[in-house]
Amino acid sequence: MTTQTELTAVDTEALTRSFELGCRESTAYCFHLTAIEKQSGWRFAAESASYHFQIRTLKLRPWQPPPPWVRDIEGTLEAGDDDIGGWYRAAQLAQRLLAAGLSLYEPDPVSALEAKLNVA
Repeated sequence: MTTQTELTAVDTEALTRSFELGCRESTAYCFHLTAIEKQSGWRFAAESASYHFQIRTLKLRPWQPPPPWVRDIEGTLEAGDDDIGGWYRAAQLAQRLLAAGLSLYEPDPVSALEAKLNVA
């Protein structure tokens, strides 16, 4: 999970949606998220839910990072494509999300970008 200390209103909204989606996914997953929340706090549980959905929607391999894990977007992009490592792709997506005014924690980043573009 990220070590970012401040959440924007957009981040909080995306994390809230992720947590709520997780609780609607199944009773077992809701129990899991609630247990994480009790032990580590709401933010950690919500980030866990966001990661859970990003793995699925972005079809990430076990070694590939989601957008919130990219600490230096510009530096990662300047380093160039790392092929299957996934950091470059995550940085590209992070850059697009932020440019669109969206959160890095969107549970389905690609759909969120498409929806934003269709509204604008």
